[in-house]
Amino acid sequence: MSKISSTYPEPPNRKTRFIPFDSGYLALALVMVILGAVLVYHSGFEVRSDGANYFSYLRSAVFDRDLDFRNEFARFDNAFWDTYKPRETETGHLTNVFSVGPSILWSPFYLLAHLFVVIADFFGIGLDADGFSGPYLLSVNLASLFYSFTGICLVYSLCRKYAGKGPALTASLTLWTASFITYYTVYQPYMSHAVSFFAVTLFIYYWDRTRNSRSLVQWSVLGLLAGLMMLVRWQNGLMMLFPALESIILYYTILGRGDSFLGRINFRAAASLLKKNLVFLVFILVGFFPQMAAWKVIYGGFLTIPQGTGFLRWTEPFFSEIMFSSRHGLLSWTPVVYLSLIGFVLFFNRDRLFAISGITVFLMMTYMNSIVSDWWAGWGFGMRRFDAFILFFALGLAWFFHRLARSFPRAWLSLGLIILLVFSGYNWLLMDMVREMRIHPGGPVAFNQALGFENSKIYKYTGYPFSFPANILFAIEHKISPARYDTLVGGYIDDPYFYGDTVKPAEEEVLLGKGWSEPVAYEGRQCRTVLGSAIVYAPVRTVTDFEMSVSAAGSNGTGSGNDSSTGRGLSVYVNGNEITPAQMSSKTKLSSQWEDYKFIISRKYLVAGINTVKFVTEGKDAQLKIGLIKFKRLQQVTDWK
Repeated sequence: MSKISSTYPEPPNRKTRFIPFDSGYLALALVMVILGAVLVYHSGFEVRSDGANYFSYLRSAVFDRDLDFRNEFARFDNAFWDTYKPRETETGHLTNVFSVGPSILWSPFYLLAHLFVVIADFFGIGLDADGFSGPYLLSVNLASLFYSFTGICLVYSLCRKYAGKGPALTASLTLWTASFITYYTVYQPYMSHAVSFFAVTLFIYYWDRTRNSRSLVQWSVLGLLAGLMMLVRWQNGLMMLFPALESIILYYTILGRGDSFLGRINFRAAASLLKKNLVFLVFILVGFFPQMAAWKVIYGGFLTIPQGTGFLRWTEPFFSEIMFSSRHGLLSWTPVVYLSLIGFVLFFNRDRLFAISGITVFLMMTYMNSIVSDWWAGWGFGMRRFDAFILFFALGLAWFFHRLARSFPRAWLSLGLIILLVFSGYNWLLMDMVREMRIHPGGPVAFNQALGFENSKIYKYTGYPFSFPANILFAIEHKISPARYDTLVGGYIDDPYFYGDTVKPAEEEVLLGKGWSEPVAYEGRQCRTVLGSAIVYAPVRTVTDFEMSVSAAGSNGTGSGNDSSTGRGLSVYVNGNEITPAQMSSKTKLSSQWEDYKFIISRKYLVAGINTVKFVTEGKDAQLKIGLIKFKRLQQVTDWK
């Protein structure tokens, strides 16, 4: 047996089995009741945003017996047109870029709601049995609450097996109330995230319980569960690395090592494992087939990329941003994950296969999420595309508490409760701010303003603590305050929402660096003056050639230059590389009147992320006033929006 496989935990005994009446489950049930009350009050009878797409599968299949979403999409009006405008496919259906899995898991609750409506109608209550009325919408939201509760119970059970009851319960409660999954359990349960959390947790839970001696039937069930979690969110398929690594270790053990390699091969065991692996793959397809069938009906093929080829930008990952940026960074919005990651690394010494698999999948998922065209996941709360990792974050935190309990047996519980209350309280504060639009749900966040620290001198030097260390490294690189990281990182000049292709120096300071005067009026326009040299930050999401149009005016000065009567020359540098204006082959000579000067910025000078554009004037006392800077892509970029 290899060194990794030798760290397999023992099969759970009676003390660690799923016991429905464990007081830990009662505590979780109490929290569920509270969350359920909040859900019903705030969002119980509505389905919006992406949820309209998931819901349309269910309503169309049950009431229309088809996947023609025209009446469903018309009913939800403008819930999603701006982002995902449906188009007619070659089969005559409308596109639906979302998965079918949530509707399948919601269906038992939806059918019960229909039965309730029919019975109510029989007694003259008069509810609309059209699939859209309140009971139907409430049913899918309560279904998500149920799956979220079941998922956290599985999390607690698995964490208890490794870390003990106290650390497991504290960690489970913390992740359930102090992460983005809280928001998608309570305020947007019609999204896929609560269901995805459940499906992945069920898969990993079953994998862990059966991995010492998994029978052929259990491999089949594991395959079905893999297909199910992929039905909900396709990227959940990365979790299949767990049984893949397990099988590799088993093959390595079976095939033997050393000089007598052939003599030590157990061909019967190898053939048996191969058979189980093939059955596992077959049942993955069986479990995933509903999605393939839906694609066949809608798009005409069993496999497709509904969002289009521009959905993923393979060579432009945003690793740092997806972790630390104020635009839904995993750690900046769910800071308890800092402790979870520390604990999961420490968990390596407890179960190496689990830890290696979990860390590897986390890195793979981080890469996948970072190359999505909208890596920030649009409008929402937190880095919601990590919904598959609630179990791992909880296990890491439970192990962190477990180690804490060993070192401080009397104080660990108090520390654990403080962590639970502080991070949960902060999470609910952020959720409240998002709901009330005090912070924008789709863009970068100035945390110093949101939290009331705009006048804090300490914040100027430290920045947002939960963006550490990215904000400190950013400040060192650009020689600016780490507080600027909040708003500079995450918005782009090629993102029409944040910040768009136009910079007005007199009105906006977010993208301005050093070297600018206060706003002034000149020749009927508001502008700023370049004080010798000035910087504009040009964050780019997708690297292409750009045209930069600068609306500028020069005023008289003295010194070097061929024409001191009409202003000074202008040099422009992009990331330290000088660029020339499109209409001239030498340095630009400026008129004292407002004119537009166009520059071509080659893609070879740009990076995905922050770019610096530096304007430099020539001549003593030269004055350059800039009223507007506009960027334009010169290549068409395939985008999924």
